[in-house]
Amino acid sequence: MVEISLDAILLTTPDGLILTANTKASEIFGYSEEEFVKLGRSGIVDNKDPKLPIILEEIRLKGEVKSELTFIRKNGEKLRAVISSRIFKDEKGNEMIIRIIRDMSDRLLAEENLKESEDH
Repeated sequence: MVEISLDAILLTTPDGLILTANTKASEIFGYSEEEFVKLGRSGIVDNKDPKLPIILEEIRLKGEVKSELTFIRKNGEKLRAVISSRIFKDEKGNEMIIRIIRDMSDRLLAEENLKESEDH
């Protein structure tokens, strides 16, 4: 299911290490799975996004979060996406986070075009 998902799916540790990424994540961001592992969360998230500290605190306190967030693709282009994250424990009892990232670029562009059309 992970490999046929239309969304990027990352398995991370709570401190931001990326352990694995599905094929769609590579398509959306332009990074290979090995590059994701080297970069970690801080390499793909726009650290200037004011929502980032709020999201990190909410996942820490509640164990799950859903919010919009700005990411950065390999080519430097910013990507607005909805991220859903949930903490779980693996078979050894280690905390992991599943992060599902849905690219909202097309929807946001359509909304901007509609607003511009309505303004005219």
